[in-house]
Amino acid sequence: MNQLHTELLLKVEVLEPQVLEFEDNEDMFADNGSNQEQPDYIINYDGEQEEVGNEFNPKTDIKRPVFKLDMKFGTVQILRDALKEMAIQGGWEYVFIKNDKVRLRVICKEDDCPFELFASKMQHENSLMIKGYNPKHTYTRKFNNSMVKLRYLTAKFKDQIALNDAWKTNSLAKIMSAKIRARVSTQMAYKANRAALLEVEGALKNGIKAGFRSVIGLDGAHLKICFGGQLLTTVGTDANNTSWVVAYAMVEFESKDSWIWFLELLCKVLEIKEDGAGWVFLSDKQKGLKSAFEEVVLSAHIRFCVRHMWTNFTKLFPGKVMKDQMWKCAKSTILPYYLNDMEEMKALDEDAYK
Repeated sequence: MNQLHTELLLKVEVLEPQVLEFEDNEDMFADNGSNQEQPDYIINYDGEQEEVGNEFNPKTDIKRPVFKLDMKFGTVQILRDALKEMAIQGGWEYVFIKNDKVRLRVICKEDDCPFELFASKMQHENSLMIKGYNPKHTYTRKFNNSMVKLRYLTAKFKDQIALNDAWKTNSLAKIMSAKIRARVSTQMAYKANRAALLEVEGALKNGIKAGFRSVIGLDGAHLKICFGGQLLTTVGTDANNTSWVVAYAMVEFESKDSWIWFLELLCKVLEIKEDGAGWVFLSDKQKGLKSAFEEVVLSAHIRFCVRHMWTNFTKLFPGKVMKDQMWKCAKSTILPYYLNDMEEMKALDEDAYK
């Protein structure tokens, strides 16, 4: 029995796994260019760790840019914008030692500050890669930051300005200063506000000219305010049949002269040339508008709103039969169908046909 027990113990000992000891001599924070491990995070201005990828995404990473070695940028301009955003958020200034399409070297403007960044174009690619980077800083935060330029403020606050175009300059300057934690003068805020509104207006004009159909509807309405007057409006449609207000203006009263003034400005903005050739203008026979069409857009196709025509038609020719026949004629898509539907109208009532 004892001999059998001893043999079993020997077999168990043979089957036990052997543990091998080894030493990890690799340096986790190795120099750039080695095949050893690199840290996937960076210490931000708040002293917190942030994970950093190898490719900079200008849509998401620009809000809080962080850099690391081997990070790639699509263009040198993306790197410049990210660098400016980081400097303004951090409250420091930098100087370009080298700044062209294939190389960029930057140092901190503060004396004896060790910060430096070098990036250059990658071989066989248009991308730039950070090949040298020292993120350490020795500086005092600058509230009067020379990095804050008009172009930067316009791009950063354009969307907010578009939604609040009546912002007072003093209020806008305070909001900008609080957002970027740097001083923005009222003069700079005024220029940024004006530049942003011009950009938005230009984008809207280009969008209308590029995506809108050559069909414009015009209408006028009374203004029920103490000043009175008329509101002239223009509506267009895009490829998705979505209606958009193109322009509107307040005039003293609706007349041929007011419509001519409105149409001339509209043609200038939309670059409608050759007397409106190729364009279609829809209206409900507004007062003076027909004469204005003949003077400003003589070559355009002029059409009238069937809804308003039917309102007058039904007073003279009531009944569902006449109503349906009129709408059938209006919905004819080609000339043979239209002529056939009009013959049916003539058979029902010759006066209605005329």
